[in-house]
Amino acid sequence: MVAHRGFGQHGSVCGRYLVGQRPSTGFTLVGLHQKMKFQVPTNLEYFKSLVQGDDGFPLLEAAVCLAQDVHPELDVQDVLAQMDVLLERIKRRMPEDASAMHRLRSLNHYFYEELKFAGNRNDFYNPNNSYLHEVLRKRLGIPISLAVLWLELAQGLGLKAHGVNF
Repeated sequence: MVAHRGFGQHGSVCGRYLVGQRPSTGFTLVGLHQKMKFQVPTNLEYFKSLVQGDDGFPLLEAAVCLAQDVHPELDVQDVLAQMDVLLERIKRRMPEDASAMHRLRSLNHYFYEELKFAGNRNDFYNPNNSYLHEVLRKRLGIPISLAVLWLELAQGLGLKAHGVNF
């Protein structure tokens, strides 16, 4: 498995090196001319590395990692890849010279009308509304989880969007 971003729970890429399934003791990388060993961080260490600073803070990745407290087997890279698929789908239909307003309207239509993301009014306090992998699966969540997904898509479309009090 090739990791999408960051360290990856089940696999990772270091330069052009491919790493396989995560053994409990670490990895051995065999490259063209060298061999390296390193330990895979625990879920908590991985999360800590993501939230160390504000510069380039990977909001989506950090938010996805929160679910690993309850779902330690969660493949963060798979969730990030799902978001990349959603972004690529809307990008393919977007004209290159689309105005910011056109991109915004298209995103809102795509996110709320086509993908059917919405607030979970019937079961608002269900913890699954906060776990982004579940929100992606069910298309239901609380405002903050929906905002994280929407922001990722908006920024991927080049819109200048950011969370307030995030």
